[in-house]
Amino acid sequence: MTSSRKTLGTSTTPHPAASASVSAVRPRRPGPPALPFIGHAWPLMRSPLRFVSELASYGDVVPVRLGPLPVEAITHPDLVHQVLVTQARHFVRGRLFEKAGRIGGEQGLVVTSGTTHLKDRRALQPHFRREHITGFAEGIRQATEEATAHWKPGQIVHVDRMATEIALASLVRSLLGDRPSKELTGVFHQHLPTLSKGLMTRAVLPEWCARLPLPAHRAFQRAIDTTRAAVEEAITASRRPGADQTGLLDILTAQRDDDGRPLDGAPATPANITALTYTGRVITETLRRYAMWLAMRRTTGPVTLGEHTLPVGTEVVYSAYALHHDPRWFPHPYRFDPDRWLPETAHALPKGAYIPFGSGVHKCIGDSLALMEITIALATICRHWHVTPLPGRPVREVARADVHPDHLPMIATPRTPTP
Repeated sequence: MTSSRKTLGTSTTPHPAASASVSAVRPRRPGPPALPFIGHAWPLMRSPLRFVSELASYGDVVPVRLGPLPVEAITHPDLVHQVLVTQARHFVRGRLFEKAGRIGGEQGLVVTSGTTHLKDRRALQPHFRREHITGFAEGIRQATEEATAHWKPGQIVHVDRMATEIALASLVRSLLGDRPSKELTGVFHQHLPTLSKGLMTRAVLPEWCARLPLPAHRAFQRAIDTTRAAVEEAITASRRPGADQTGLLDILTAQRDDDGRPLDGAPATPANITALTYTGRVITETLRRYAMWLAMRRTTGPVTLGEHTLPVGTEVVYSAYALHHDPRWFPHPYRFDPDRWLPETAHALPKGAYIPFGSGVHKCIGDSLALMEITIALATICRHWHVTPLPGRPVREVARADVHPDHLPMIATPRTPTP
């Protein structure tokens, strides 16, 4: 199996036709060897991306143990599509999201299931439609301009840090509108890595491990307390008389209270980013390469997936990262190749093979906002700058809640204005 740690390259290999279907599902085989008490927690902690990517070699439904907890890993996209879409009514969120709920609050689209989730989603969905989210575009562009304003020709810039800074600043601007938001942005920037790492650690380790008085566990709890306090203060401020009411947070709290080149040098806006077809392919390929590596569901009744019947209460895991790097669907999966998404070469993929935002009733409600933010930020940077990798610095993938590069130093060169 190819290692998940690769230096990014390029290729022009198209997608294959989706020929390996579940109709010829593979016989059930034993899963990878497990250790007493901790199960597969050690390889999941040590090399999580390699571990989830190799599970498909054991079959389409693979027994795995998270500590003492037995789970079934779903590795075929057709079966993942059944879990998320066609048989979604037979599943709830599962252990990972329950833990997230205990940590961050048991209400909200990220952690709820069933009728509660459906009711909340229907109430909030109109506010994430295109006609609403386009109002946040200027704030995203301004956040990007501010993040790159200090760049100098030939400067080494840490693009991974900058991307996080832009994403958080854009998020906070979208939530709070024109209110001062640097404090909340700083809190997110400081504590998000700790929260992300701690949550995934708790997902794969036995419960008793999280109760040990270790420095990492204390840091995780401090990050929770600090972030929650900052968010609660932002919500309180949004409800004060006379407060600016232009942010998405104001809309959502009110709702709940009621029960480069193709732009010809022009700034990126929702109206013209559709012309950036190559930028769109770059973003699509980036979302393929860096996806959430582990998600869970739990059966609420007996469920048949392919030739396998899962009893009620079965914990199920799937990995968007592993699906996105399966060579059956994506030739040379560790190559960064935007041209694999050209219309003439992007053959039909199995449903469930490409799920950067999830799928079905629990698909990320903010996917359109996220895509608009990424496109505007990337187009804004490329309007002024070329960025090239620093020679001799391979990029290593790191698994937290999602997958991202550990460090991404690049050289910034001003783009010569078009005459």
